[in-house]
Amino acid sequence: MGIAIPAFFSSAVSASLSACRCSSDRSRYLSHAPRSEIVDTYRYLGSLVADGSLSVPVEATYRLDDYRRALEHAGAAKRGGKVLFAFDQPQ
Repeated sequence: MGIAIPAFFSSAVSASLSACRCSSDRSRYLSHAPRSEIVDTYRYLGSLVADGSLSVPVEATYRLDDYRRALEHAGAAKRGGKVLFAFDQPQ
């Protein structure tokens, strides 16, 4: 199921976002796009997260003292979700 791109996105922005496959592409987009376009993009993405249309499954949760394994896992090329830290609740 695809996400509908709102009208305020130009075709160039849509293509740029679709083509952002690695961090260097995203960095290049962020360093060259007009600030208003970036703000609109993040506002739109935030609304998708808020209404539940856009989410990422949790693949793993690590205790903070296991940060090395968590960072290694997060940097893995093939993941199916986000890697989180679990913090103990104070008693």
